[in-house]
Amino acid sequence: MNRAYKITLFAITCSVIIIFAGCEPTETAVNERQERLYSAENAELKKELSDTQIKYANELAEKQRQLEQCQTEKNQLAEQKSEEAVKAFEKSAVGILMEQIGQLTQENAELKAQIDELTGSEPDTITPDSNDLPTVE
Repeated sequence: MNRAYKITLFAITCSVIIIFAGCEPTETAVNERQERLYSAENAELKKELSDTQIKYANELAEKQRQLEQCQTEKNQLAEQKSEEAVKAFEKSAVGILMEQIGQLTQENAELKAQIDELTGSEPDTITPDSNDLPTVE
């Protein structure tokens, strides 16, 4: 029996060695490893995406703030130019009107003097003076 025992032991040992030596990892072990790799990669990509979204959201907010500031400045400049244009128009219009008023006042004085000459009455002592005219500032 000794010999049978040795052959049996040898056969069992060879069988175990063949089984373990020839045994490849099972599909579930491979799938679990791939799943862990994919999971880790997925987590990394999600973090990267989140960081990128935050970055672009901050950039967008900054650009929006700059746009609002530019629009405010544009409106202020437009209002300022409008006010300057109105003042310039008023100044030129008032200047023209004051000049015409001065001419008409002088013409009225000359006509009154002519009327007084023709009617023989005394001329009015009030004559238009350039100091009596309003001034444009």
